[in-house]
Amino acid sequence: MIGKVVYALNGSGMAGINAILSIDPDARFIDKGVGFGATVKDFSERGKRCFCYTSDTSDENINAIRNYGCLLALISLNPDNFEDSIRCKPDMCEFLHTSDFKAIEENYLKKIKLY
Repeated sequence: MIGKVVYALNGSGMAGINAILSIDPDARFIDKGVGFGATVKDFSERGKRCFCYTSDTSDENINAIRNYGCLLALISLNPDNFEDSIRCKPDMCEFLHTSDFKAIEENYLKKIKLY
C-alpha cells in the first residue's frame, strides 16, 4: 500500500508524520480540522500531503484550514450535513464517513425522482 493510502494520524502530529515518512516517503496524511493545520504549519509539504477533515462547512472554518495551507477534506457525518459537504469548493477532497453511507443514501434517494 506504500504511496497509495492517506494515513489517518489520530492526533500524533509531526511525530506520526516523521515515523510514516521513514516507511512511505510519498505518504499523505489526514487528521481533524484546524488543530491539525496548526500542528503541521511548519511542514513544507503540507499543501500537497496534509488533509484537514471537518464536517463544519462554515466559511470561517474552511478559511482557517486553508490559511494553514492544508488541503481540505470535508466529511459528511449525517444526512443533515450531506448537502453542505458536497457543495462545490475549490481545493476540496470529499470523504464520506463510512458509518453513515446507508442513512445518507436513503435520505438522498428519497429526494430524487428517477422516472
